[in-house]
Amino acid sequence: MKKKVRCRKPTRSARNKTKEDASVATYGCVIFLRGVTHYDIVIVKFVCSKTMVAPLKSLTLAHLELLGYLLSARLSKQDRLEENEFSSNEIHPIFLPSQSKFTELLIFREHNKVCLGGVSSTLAKIRSRYWIPRSRQIVKRV
Repeated sequence: MKKKVRCRKPTRSARNKTKEDASVATYGCVIFLRGVTHYDIVIVKFVCSKTMVAPLKSLTLAHLELLGYLLSARLSKQDRLEENEFSSNEIHPIFLPSQSKFTELLIFREHNKVCLGGVSSTLAKIRSRYWIPRSRQIVKRV
């Protein structure tokens, strides 16, 4: 969802805004950019939108509105992550089970790569690419 929104007029303030809505059949959200120029002129630019069809099981309208808020939060999170310059491994790390021989060997290799630097440096190296539950306990054990 990389989308650059340009404004030709210099703005005093700019914010991302979201609007969620739901009906019996669908729910969705819209993200837009709202800016105010130095001359107090409001500029609104469309960024993105997402709609979903309601599930087949019957849900209340309040539940569908909550699903719209959840969709909005996911889009906002995705927008913030893409704005930053994280690698795809940092945004979506590889999940490894904590009780696996492969995981222990990987931790041992990373521990040697950081020149036996200790728990915190080994964890920093591992967490840049992998997500391991209870990784601190495993690193201490290795």
